[in-house]
Amino acid sequence: MLDRLAEVAHEDPERLVERALATAREVLDMDVAYISEIAGSRQVFTRTDGNAGSFAIEDGKVVPLDQSFCQRMLDGRIGNVVHDARAEPEVAQLAHTRVGNVGSYIGVPIEYSDGRVRGTLCCLSHEAKGQLADQEVRFVELLAQLVGDELERLELRTEADRLKDDFLALTTHDLKSPLTAIQGYVSLLRDAEGDRLSEDGGDMLDAVGRNVKRLDRLVSQLLWVAQSQAGRLPEAHAPVDLAAVVGETVSGIRPSAEAAGLTIEFDAPDPVMIAGDRDQLSRLADNLVSNAVKYSSHGGAVRVSVHTSGGAARLTVADSGAGIAPEDQSRLFERFFRTDDARAGEGGGAGLGLWIVRDVAERHGGSVAVESGLGVGSTFTVVLPTA
Repeated sequence: MLDRLAEVAHEDPERLVERALATAREVLDMDVAYISEIAGSRQVFTRTDGNAGSFAIEDGKVVPLDQSFCQRMLDGRIGNVVHDARAEPEVAQLAHTRVGNVGSYIGVPIEYSDGRVRGTLCCLSHEAKGQLADQEVRFVELLAQLVGDELERLELRTEADRLKDDFLALTTHDLKSPLTAIQGYVSLLRDAEGDRLSEDGGDMLDAVGRNVKRLDRLVSQLLWVAQSQAGRLPEAHAPVDLAAVVGETVSGIRPSAEAAGLTIEFDAPDPVMIAGDRDQLSRLADNLVSNAVKYSSHGGAVRVSVHTSGGAARLTVADSGAGIAPEDQSRLFERFFRTDDARAGEGGGAGLGLWIVRDVAERHGGSVAVESGLGVGSTFTVVLPTA
């Protein structure tokens, strides 16, 4: 038993709970193992392993507490082990015993570090098992402790993510207004005093303007993430010409690309209609094309195309940059991930642009993929269903 317990303890966190249930069922030679929550006046089965259907159990099933083995175990009306449920007066007449043909039961509470009972870890067998003893109970208790520790970690992580998203939403909202004001004052100062500014003064004012725009872009990305995580982004399904949206993006970025010594080639011979949110699709295109310009070498080219292929819309953006290392490609679309080159360069961003690209693509029922190699540039392809 100790060896099996050690295997569960060293399991990957994402699989620990499932492994604990399977181990309990196998070691105790029971037919099903399950985790349940006691919520108000109900017991909810949350995870199962084994032949749950033969006991009329399934994930998400709700049982009134007056029909619950686990509640009786928790309040002391039955012990941790019921050797023969059909002969135990406290549970013999329960509908669960009859419908599920329950022969034996073993259950223990799942507790958090502060002593709160999170739920129960239990096993059932159709056969009455008189051989279940204290060591089996202790084994299940240790498994339940491992499960409780993992469930508590998951809850804390979820709460931390929620607090982080709330902080992002609050902070970005508060930053947006002063940044807009600064942009306005820079523009007014340039218009009113432009002729009287020295060359150095003009350069400094331009630097302020550029950096305010960078901050505004970052704040906009953070606000997008916060709204997306909170489920507050609109979900429009109006007809949108993806070719036209991307064309507008390319036209807006072309001057800065040419100033950086780059050429942009745009190929979209026909309208490509999809159902979606024009503003979101514009942001997707802007992030992809801006990234391609940012990471392309002087004298290089950025190639953008929008076509229909195989009944789907395909947006392709290829750059002439240094390429992306294979070990980084699988993480490119993670929130806040940046490659070493992005971290080392100026204006590398916060690692949110490609996360937003994936978020928009998936919101529209599509996907995004990358092909790249060191020294050969990168090609990003977004595939979306057509209208």
